[in-house]
Amino acid sequence: MDATRTSMPEGYRTITVQRQVGTGQAWFHTAVDRLISWEMHRRAGLLVAAERLVVRGGVAMLTIRVGPWWIDGPVRVVDVIEEPAVRVSPTTLFPATR
Repeated sequence: MDATRTSMPEGYRTITVQRQVGTGQAWFHTAVDRLISWEMHRRAGLLVAAERLVVRGGVAMLTIRVGPWWIDGPVRVVDVIEEPAVRVSPTTLFPATR
């Protein structure tokens, strides 16, 4: 499956990361909940400022610490895939300012 069903604007590149976080329906629903609430990003060490859950076209500000510096980056959700076995993943984010 492609990372997104929409075409990316020219000049953008994608990063694909896949990890197994568990098995079974309980883990699947936990992962979906953590992804759509931005909790997965927070648990990865990012600070997230978002007004709502992950939705297509939604915008958030992500902040990551690199050494002694904090770097902010606005992002926009390009696509949200909702299928029985995939539900939300993958979600592609890219800078909202371009």
